[in-house]
Parts: sequence; C-alpha cells; structure tokens
Amino acid sequence: MPAASESSQTRDMPPARARFQFPTLSSAAGIGAALATVALHVFPQPCLWAGGDCGRIIHSAWGSVGRLPVGVLALLLWLVVLLVPRGRLLALSVLAAGSVGFLAVQLFVLRGFCAFCTLHALACFLALASWRTAPTRLSLLYGAVLGAALYWLPPTFAPADTADLSPRAQTVAWPLASSNVERPLLLLSLDCPACLDLLAQLPDAATAPTARTLGLLWKTTPATEELTAALLAAAETQGGDWNALSNVWLVMQPHRSTVLTNPAGARLLLEEQCPYPPESYHAMLAWVQRQRLSLPTSTVVPTPSLHPLHGPSFAPTSWDFLAP
Repeated sequence: MPAASESSQTRDMPPARARFQFPTLSSAAGIGAALATVALHVFPQPCLWAGGDCGRIIHSAWGSVGRLPVGVLALLLWLVVLLVPRGRLLALSVLAAGSVGFLAVQLFVLRGFCAFCTLHALACFLALASWRTAPTRLSLLYGAVLGAALYWLPPTFAPADTADLSPRAQTVAWPLASSNVERPLLLLSLDCPACLDLLAQLPDAATAPTARTLGLLWKTTPATEELTAALLAAAETQGGDWNALSNVWLVMQPHRSTVLTNPAGARLLLEEQCPYPPESYHAMLAWVQRQRLSLPTSTVVPTPSLHPLHGPSFAPTSWDFLAP
C-alpha cells in the first residue's frame, strides 16, 4: 500500500519539482536530437571532421522515408509521448525499437557514427525506462533550446584562419594554374552534404569569370579518395575546367545518396557514365594524395571552406563569393 501511494505521488509530482524530473529531461534530449537531425537534413552544416558521419548518415537513403526525414517522424512520436498519456508507452516503444534499428544501420550498413542519432537513441531508452512518470510539456521548450544548440554548436568551433592551409596548397590546387599566381582556395569533400549542395549549384557558377581564378582542394578519406580522383579524371577528360566539372557532376547529382554512403559504387557509376582513360585516373589519384598532404594534421579544417587571399576563411553556402 505505501508503495502504491509513493508511486501515485511520483506521478502527481508538483510542477516546481517536475520541471527537472528525469522523464522531462530525457524527453527533452530526444526532442532536441531529433530537431537537430531535421535541421541538418534541410540545412546542412559544414563537416568538421574527416568522414562527416552525421551529415552522411542523415542524408543517406536510410535517413528519410520518401522525402520525409526520419527525424520528423520521431518528433511526431515525441508529441504523442507528451500529449497522449494512453499512447505514451506505445510511442516510446516504437521510438526505442526504431533507435535500435537505426543504430544497427549506421554501424553495420553505413559503417559510421552519428552523435545526434546516438544521443536520440539514448534518450529513447531512458524515457522508456521511466515511462510510468509523465514528462511535462516543458520538454518541448528544453528540446527546442537543445536542438538549436546542437545545430549551431559545430560551426562555432570551425577554424577561421587562412594559415590552416600550407603554401604548398597553392601548387596542388585544381585546375592546374598556368602560372604561380596565388588564388583563393575552396576546400570540398565528397562525404559532406553541404559540399554536395555547392556542387549542385555549380552549373550556374562555372561560367562566372571569377571562377577561373579559384583553386579547388579536396579533403579525402580512404573511402572517398578513389571517387574524388575519378571525378577529377572525368573532368580532365572533358576539358579540365570548371565547366567540365559541372558537366560531370550533373551526371552524378541524381546519385547523391550513393556518393555519400557508397563511394566505391558511385565510382563505378561515374566510370560507366563518364568514361576516362586509366592513366588520367592514376594521375588524378596521385594529385589528390598530394592535396591531402597540403592540409594540416594538427587542426580541424571544415568542409566546405573558402580560404581567400586576405581575411579569414568561412563556410560558403552558395557561390555568391564569386560575384565581382
């Protein structure tokens, strides 16, 4: 009898104590992580580490149902948890089961790690463990604040110093310069969704006169090195300039998800649709490897990042920086 009374008191906890009770905080963590994944899906942020796993996983074929990000579905279930008491246990069970499945996909299928997805899974498990106690609606407020912080936090740590790139970077930038004139440098990577968004806008930017004064560097990993070399080889075969790169990327744009999650498969698609001679591929592979050596190893350089000749580097979201 005392146990039942104690349980009743816990469920009817006064608002002053309920503000920071465990179910409220765990629900807020789940809502915040889900909001962050939706924001990253709609507005990709610069990738601050090699691999960029959060963006790569969120933008994979597993990151959405049709065109709807899975984070939106998670948010709908969290609303059920908060607003429909009778559906709380079922909604939390679905969230926890979905989290188990998504963790398995990211680890064993996509072979990556998404901190936001993992935080969401942990929040689901903790909320399910305490499902008998209703979270307060303050979870929505706390979750919104946490989601905004998770979304905006990474860019605040992005280095903004043109000294991050060594002088050697000028000599290995693509396209190969006909003289030793220094150029602004744009750093991209094929495992970064924000970079792929920039490449999708390239057809409108490639014809700008100032594009010819821009050097391109690629930040690669063992998984993306060969695909990057194949992309440049195909561009070299079609003329070796920004227009050629634009034409090649138009072919690959429909295969964006494959580029992010299966670089080896994307390379085969590229080789089939934009053939290039083997010697060009091997030359570009060596070129990409030299580019990697020009990047610092002691600091994190985000992608995409533009390194102008004067002033701090920044993460471009469009090609407006080419405007005279």
